[in-house]
Amino acid sequence: MLTEREEQTLKQLARDHTPLAKPSTPLVSPAQPIGDYLAREMEKARKIEPQNPEQDYAVRDRIKHVLRKNEKIMEFFARVGLSRPQILAMGHAEISKFVEQADLRNAAEGLAVPRLHSGNRVQPSVKPAPAKVGKSFLIG
Repeated sequence: MLTEREEQTLKQLARDHTPLAKPSTPLVSPAQPIGDYLAREMEKARKIEPQNPEQDYAVRDRIKHVLRKNEKIMEFFARVGLSRPQILAMGHAEISKFVEQADLRNAAEGLAVPRLHSGNRVQPSVKPAPAKVGKSFLIG
């Protein structure tokens, strides 16, 4: 059994020689409101800035061989179903195979309609059937 003094000495030794880092400022003192502590921590946090996916050159370089003409990166993500971390982890051959399988799956499900881009307007490559008005047909 340890005496009170021996126990205090052992606790002090453990505190002084612990490998854990000690915070320079206490987290929250009883006299300090929690809002002040949270405000201090928020000031230390890294500010988040919006990112433009079109300027993500690491991803663009990895997928440029499978991008369609004038296709944006977010359109590619939606068409294929690959995410940024997956793209960065895969090689060119793996990406090509994944895109090929995704296009086949989309075509089988009727989701893939080939599109031709002309300027800002997207036009379907298949002409729509003429609309029937009364007894005549309108050619579109």
